[in-house]
Amino acid sequence: NGDDGDDDDDDDDGDDDDDDDNDDYIPSSSSSSLTFISKLLSAGSPDSQLLALSTLASMTDASKMGLVTAKATSQTLAMPGNDVADMVVRLLLLNDTDTADNNAMLERQAMIVLCNVTKHATLPTALLKSLVLPRLLLLSSSKNDDQTKTGIQMAYLATKCLSQRNGNAIIDTEVADALYRAKTVAQDTHDGLYQRASQLLLLL
Repeated sequence: NGDDGDDDDDDDDGDDDDDDDNDDYIPSSSSSSLTFISKLLSAGSPDSQLLALSTLASMTDASKMGLVTAKATSQTLAMPGNDVADMVVRLLLLNDTDTADNNAMLERQAMIVLCNVTKHATLPTALLKSLVLPRLLLLSSSKNDDQTKTGIQMAYLATKCLSQRNGNAIIDTEVADALYRAKTVAQDTHDGLYQRASQLLLLL
């Protein structure tokens, strides 16, 4: 009960090291990889986009690539005008209500990237809310078992984003209502989502 399939979970919160000397260091391998990822995302094919997002999810995961690379990549993505980040955001905004198989896989990988980035970089609150809130609302509007399963995964990843850095700053009345609905749905189906939603609601 509560297996979201997101294997990075909470075991590596590399954001405890924000004051180290590597904040402005961008490994050259990361820069070239981001260029490659940009080309894959621009290609428009779902397979290319999925490969790009999976690679990006690994690059921003400290448990897979190390803290220096994950933090540097995340902070690069958080810079205004970063083309890779802009494409990931557009994908999430376009897919906020679409649960078709291909789009659901892309959306899940994009949300994992977002979760990883929010461990190491602060995103504008309005942007973060526009990406997180639809994932919480999707769960309460699910009409069948497949949509509910997808909704739970997306809502869980959304609560992970809210649990990091400035995420709790966007918990207004609208987000709190969505969290309460997600908590209600998850009570008997997903312990991880239930616990996270409960903890976030305590911040109000």
